[in-house]
Amino acid sequence: ALRLALEHTAQDAQIIGVLDADYVVQPSWLRDLVPAFADAKVGIVQAPQDHRDDMRSVMHHAMNAEYAGFFDIGMVHRNEVNGVVVHGTMCLIRMAALDDAGGWSSDTICEDTDLGLSILAQGWRAEYTNHRYGHGLLPDTYAVFKKQRHRWAYGGMQIAKKHWTSFLPGH
Repeated sequence: ALRLALEHTAQDAQIIGVLDADYVVQPSWLRDLVPAFADAKVGIVQAPQDHRDDMRSVMHHAMNAEYAGFFDIGMVHRNEVNGVVVHGTMCLIRMAALDDAGGWSSDTICEDTDLGLSILAQGWRAEYTNHRYGHGLLPDTYAVFKKQRHRWAYGGMQIAKKHWTSFLPGH
């Protein structure tokens, strides 16, 4: 879908935003984050994913807390070492960085993270804000959550296989 959307993107677009269909986004999202692209080296600006249905059940509250830990701890640390990659929704991407990285890949199922690694490998910088600009919906059931995690783990292995040489010392 992301590759198909690019076919319908204005030719003069310099920055694209990626959102999941269920997200409700604050009007200030673009106004606040687009200025980071004034630095010509910035290829990605990522905001955290968050959810508006975390009080639906104890399971949903736990799911949201686990997601929040990833964005509030892991992504904050990654930002300190230019290690923020694209994590699906709530992301802005410079078109030139997307082009340099070869576009959205079709050989991994976690094309967002794959793209982020490819953008960083091309020498672009990533920026992360910990401000929540959008809220989506959590998986409805534990079975759906488990399926999502399986997909992410499988996609992560595809990415590791594809990019393993970039993880070697000195690379």
